[in-house]
Amino acid sequence: MRSLRRHLTYANVTVTIALFVALGGTSYAAFSLPAGSVGTKQLKNGAVTKAKLARGVVNLEPGAPGPQGPIGLQGPPGPPGPATVAAPARPEPWHEVGTNGNPAFGLCNVVPDVAFKNTRPGTDATVAFYRDPFGVVHLKGSFECPGTAPTDGYFIFHLPAGYLPAGLQWFSVSADNGPATIVAESLGTSGDLVYVNGNPGADGRVSLDGITWRCSPSGMDGCP
Repeated sequence: MRSLRRHLTYANVTVTIALFVALGGTSYAAFSLPAGSVGTKQLKNGAVTKAKLARGVVNLEPGAPGPQGPIGLQGPPGPPGPATVAAPARPEPWHEVGTNGNPAFGLCNVVPDVAFKNTRPGTDATVAFYRDPFGVVHLKGSFECPGTAPTDGYFIFHLPAGYLPAGLQWFSVSADNGPATIVAESLGTSGDLVYVNGNPGADGRVSLDGITWRCSPSGMDGCP
């Protein structure tokens, strides 16, 4: 006892009391916190480990994705798309007058007995015709009466069925020495392209370029 008193000093006593109060205060704070006073702000990162969580909480963690479910029912059909326009049919090839399977040139003079022919083949466009998918007949090329002037009113070539105009159709065309007149006429099941008048002279050129008409009658012989 005398030895213990010898070691008790004011400093030792003070330190011991302070330590007791500190420990006692910590214990009081740890076991006297009001309910709901500790939240995420009070918890340090990593303070709560998986081992400290209840079993039911651990089982709520998301696992690996499961297998894909069955395909659902097909939805209702959508609205119809915009209407498409069919591409027009390709036009037929040119029917070259004076070649096999096509109309022949008619006579342009009987004294001497000569027929119309193409003007400078290989340089000028040859006389030909075709009908497009809309029923329009197109002509091209230039012709002449070799060695003499053409006779007015003689046909240049016959028009086959399906290529006939509706009634007489008159066309003013270019020619040597001035304009000339051409007529397309229907004769029922056939027709003619006729040289009416002009003054091209011997071997003079007459052009058919740009002449067109609508075929007739519609719905017959391939005429749309």
